[in-house]
Amino acid sequence: MTLAEIGARGDATVRLDGHTIYAPFVLPGEEVRARIVGERAQLIEILRASSDRREPVCAHFGACGGCQLQHWRDAPYLAWKRDQVARALARRGGRVDIDPILDAWGAGRRRAAFHAHPTPRGVGLGFVEPGGAPARRTARRSAAVSRARRPGAAARPGRDRARPRRWRGA
Repeated sequence: MTLAEIGARGDATVRLDGHTIYAPFVLPGEEVRARIVGERAQLIEILRASSDRREPVCAHFGACGGCQLQHWRDAPYLAWKRDQVARALARRGGRVDIDPILDAWGAGRRRAAFHAHPTPRGVGLGFVEPGGAPARRTARRSAAVSRARRPGAAARPGRDRARPRRWRGA
């Protein structure tokens, strides 16, 4: 199947038999082989990659569920983000000029959602893998990734709010 566009939550979409199918980690125009489960596509193989595909910055991309679109080049990603704002305003009757999005990546993320999970030594803090459990069930099903190894999560909650750290190699 060939994916049409990126939906509001960052998954590529395609219409099949009157239903919208959501495919994570796929870009517009890519031709893929996937297994369809309900409204979700589980990527098996990319048959024809987009020229907008790049190597993700984070070694945990695809495993933690934190950064959905790191594999998309900056220009189309930022244009998509701008379009999301324009669409949201248009739905509310807003008609404004929107300047191009400024890339705020820098040395870390602007926002991150951490999840707690039990460990033999207490409580661990990290990200949930894609399709992971909601917060009320995180303790049983999450596979958290250490924030210390994530280039996108350089700041330590409660300690580095005013001055995010830059990790080596980030």
